[in-house]
Amino acid sequence: IACGIGRYQEAYSLSTSLMRQNSRLQGLLFWRAKCLYYMNQMPQAIKHLQEAMRNDPDNKTYRVEIKKWRALEAQKEAGNSAFKAGNLQEAISEWTACLEVDPSNRPFNAKLYANRGTAYSKLRRHQEA
Repeated sequence: IACGIGRYQEAYSLSTSLMRQNSRLQGLLFWRAKCLYYMNQMPQAIKHLQEAMRNDPDNKTYRVEIKKWRALEAQKEAGNSAFKAGNLQEAISEWTACLEVDPSNRPFNAKLYANRGTAYSKLRRHQEA
């Protein structure tokens, strides 16, 4: 419930307690992964979701989520690489596309907006930043 209302740290802590009591609780790893995802800890979130998939390999929700999360991370990194290479417009395009994938992931998107704003500023397009 706490995860559903934006209290991800609280939900994550609760999931830790629940795992100590019963590590085989169905769906717990998935919700733990979701908490990590919304806490902007993508590598850990993916690891937890992979473990959930090992426990329930036929779960379509898990497959859809991990595909989305990996795509988000790859697109963000593509933007970061373009920015480091000086391809500012490409970086802006990558980050803009990434923002459209999951508008509800506010912590992740905040970084993308900050990165994109920096790229716009370097291009002296301050209005768009």
